[in-house]
Amino acid sequence: MKFERWVAVKTVIIVYVLLITLQARSIYEWSNRLPYTPKNDFIRKVSLRLWRDGSAIGLESPALFLNKLLTNETFTYQEIRQASTNYKGLLKQRDKEIGKGLAELSIASNDASSTQALLIGDSNMMRLAPHLKDMLQEKNKIDSTIKAKLATGLARRDVFDWNLTIENLLKEKKFKFIFIMLGANDGQDIVEDNIISPFGETEWQVRYRRRVTEIVSTTCKSSATAVWIGLPPMRNPTLNKKIKLINDIYASEVNQSRCALYLPSEPILTDQDNTYTDFKEIAGSIEKIRADDGIHITRVGNHLLAINVVAKLKTLAKIKNRILRHKISELRKPKPHQH
Repeated sequence: MKFERWVAVKTVIIVYVLLITLQARSIYEWSNRLPYTPKNDFIRKVSLRLWRDGSAIGLESPALFLNKLLTNETFTYQEIRQASTNYKGLLKQRDKEIGKGLAELSIASNDASSTQALLIGDSNMMRLAPHLKDMLQEKNKIDSTIKAKLATGLARRDVFDWNLTIENLLKEKKFKFIFIMLGANDGQDIVEDNIISPFGETEWQVRYRRRVTEIVSTTCKSSATAVWIGLPPMRNPTLNKKIKLINDIYASEVNQSRCALYLPSEPILTDQDNTYTDFKEIAGSIEKIRADDGIHITRVGNHLLAINVVAKLKTLAKIKNRILRHKISELRKPKPHQH
């Protein structure tokens, strides 16, 4: 009797832990909506760890599949086949993705004498940067330095300060181009001087805009030309709404600068209706462009995004000429008389 009771308790515990692991992403998203306290921050960190580790061993794939099955959502044959693929095969495929599973990706440029680019951002840049680095070198002979860090953004300076990091990198080396992609972790409150600004409210937007402007200003002072890559739509409607606000702030603040360009990723990584899609027709075949979590981008999707980013270098050259003309016009102005 005791043995049967122990087996029952053990089974309940295993099922409970498994359910928590499968729902880690939902718990993490919920915890981001809570006000900042040490307890809530602990929940956020634990759920993020469970989500990341569970996804790494394939636990999120069946969760995604069952969720669609139980909610009667439509899904394609390719999605069913992907969800039913052997998880060891999936893991081997994911291991090939540079930056996957790393907390930080730092790669210094090889040739200090060549034209230099700096690629910075969060986990989305960690996946995009290797494709962008190779393409910049191949197409434009531009050597790149990569500095990308998981679970970072502009909302939590207490976790990681991107503006300070960029300032330090620019002191070490002169860059002609700076490519930025971050913000997927910023759909949360901002805590500054012990004051909490709830996400999306007026004070939050003021503070977030200021942080974007600081980064753009830092890049401009170094005479570099910056391209800020917007985030793609997200599968989760709540998160997608947050990302849309964040992208709107990027577009507004970056495009006001004389030395920066905002490049939206939506037209590149969406369907014909400009909405979220897991698959897209590329060169006559249907390819998976979004990761299973509905947040990140696959290798194929990142390669497609990198092609479009590099194609914007001509536009960046025009921006550079505009900056030069502005400096010349400033120099032409007569100096004020000194009394």
